[in-house]
Amino acid sequence: MDNYYQVLGIPRSASASIVKIAYEGELKALAKAELSEAERRAEERALEQAYLTLSNPAKKEWYDRQIDAHAEVEEAAVASSHYKGWFAAAALALVLISGIGYYFVERANAREKLRLEEQRIVLEREKAQAQAEAERVRLQLTEDAQRFRQESETRAAALRERAYSDRSEQMARDRAVQGQVFGGAINAAEQRQQQANEDRDRRLAEQQRRQAQADVDRQKAWVRQRELEDERIRADRAYRAQREAEIARAKEAAERRRSP
Repeated sequence: MDNYYQVLGIPRSASASIVKIAYEGELKALAKAELSEAERRAEERALEQAYLTLSNPAKKEWYDRQIDAHAEVEEAAVASSHYKGWFAAAALALVLISGIGYYFVERANAREKLRLEEQRIVLEREKAQAQAEAERVRLQLTEDAQRFRQESETRAAALRERAYSDRSEQMARDRAVQGQVFGGAINAAEQRQQQANEDRDRRLAEQQRRQAQADVDRQKAWVRQRELEDERIRADRAYRAQREAEIARAKEAAERRRSP
């Protein structure tokens, strides 16, 4: 019977955290060892079996009983050679019982691994769907922001062209008036020019106001996009925490069912 404590190099009183540290240390040492592929796989299987058994309290308790029973059989065989045949038969029976128990433990481990792998696949699929939805929302917001910016630029260009046309028409009218009435009409022409300048200033101010409003709207769209992204991150974290809690509860339930 393999001594898992010797495989991991730990005492029987080692806690689950010590078992994990010893298992990871042995894996690192094995990765650096110069072994053939077959030997490396055999060592990895032995380490994995030792870790799965000793890190589970229920399995560890069962294994300790098997170790104690095996040790008692060996001590009895050494102490009394007269009953050597009987002890050999008892040891064989114990080994057979241990083998059967080990077989069922291995099957339970395999089912647990399969269940955890299925849960991992489901979590990854759900995470991928959430990421795809978040990417779709981000692209939609980006397209809306680009379309709004193009529309704003188009309106601003139209306003500038209209303002230039208005100024040109006003200047043409002013020159015509100045040509007809040069003397006393100069003051009136200057007043009209001043009025035109004021109108231009008002139009420019209105244009700047609209441009500022467009900038504010773009900033709001950007802030909204960031809020959606933060909300997606928070939802993803909450979902992962919930799934991890469910997995932990499922593990605890499985361990309670396997406990003797």
